[in-house]
Amino acid sequence: MKTRLQWLRQLPEDIYQKALANFQSANLKDGLPEMYGHDDELENMKQALAGSFHWEPSPEGFDYWHNVLNEYNSKNNTHVRNRKTHRGAK
Repeated sequence: MKTRLQWLRQLPEDIYQKALANFQSANLKDGLPEMYGHDDELENMKQALAGSFHWEPSPEGFDYWHNVLNEYNSKNNTHVRNRKTHRGAK
């Protein structure tokens, strides 16, 4: 198990920086500095990335982050579940 930021740090540097900026922005926007829990221990990249910020309204958009997760999982032989789980309730 790793913290959210430890998981995100495994992404390529440019993607990590975008994820970190979105993570920090989500925390500031909601006015809750620990909203997503910097120190929460998570089991995988999906939990870390999907739970750090809302993908759809991010500057990169849902498809970008979904592709990032797919690439990470392909390289690390892990599995991605249903795409709708990241879009939130509609």
